[in-house]
Amino acid sequence: MARVVVLMDGSNIIGAMGRAGLGYPALEPLLRCVVQDDHLVAARFYGNPPPTEPWAGRWKAFMSANRQVSGLDWFQGYRQKVTREEKAVDVAIVADLFHAHITGKAEKAIIIGGDGDHLYALQIAQRCIPIHVCLIETQPTKLLAQMKIPFTVLIADDIVSAGICDRPIGARVPSAFIAPIGTPWRTPIRTGAAGVVSIPPSIPPRNF
Repeated sequence: MARVVVLMDGSNIIGAMGRAGLGYPALEPLLRCVVQDDHLVAARFYGNPPPTEPWAGRWKAFMSANRQVSGLDWFQGYRQKVTREEKAVDVAIVADLFHAHITGKAEKAIIIGGDGDHLYALQIAQRCIPIHVCLIETQPTKLLAQMKIPFTVLIADDIVSAGICDRPIGARVPSAFIAPIGTPWRTPIRTGAAGVVSIPPSIPPRNF
């Protein structure tokens, strides 16, 4: 049994699930699916709420629904003022990957998401720590195969069967895994370029 960290490229994951006809994921069964028999040390979900509605509200509801997941935290970075693009997220993923190795925190890293910006970093990092990439079926695998980076493709039907997502696109987190009403916010949120831990947002008055 290996000690594992799971690093999730959030916007990439949610976009790929949307292209596969799926809604927002329940992170508890997703982590269980990718970690399997190994020991989860820590998990981090990287990504900012979208700048416009209805996506911003759906993202916040998704975070609130997953606020009770053990071992999870969020890294939001910040958004560029003009283009509204996410900033600091890609660098944070790579930094955390190497930190897990240097500190001996984990013996293996699982990356969920298929962003090509990470490929060189993953190719170099796997010389130091075993890496496994998990992709949604709508994401390309050719470069991962060429670079000999191990990967698994998660199929939409299997994702639904595991209770990770519901259909259709934009569906809320499956009800079986939504934090019950009254559950406190247990997942720390890191924001800004420095990743400062911020106060969790207020919990919506109703379940999502």
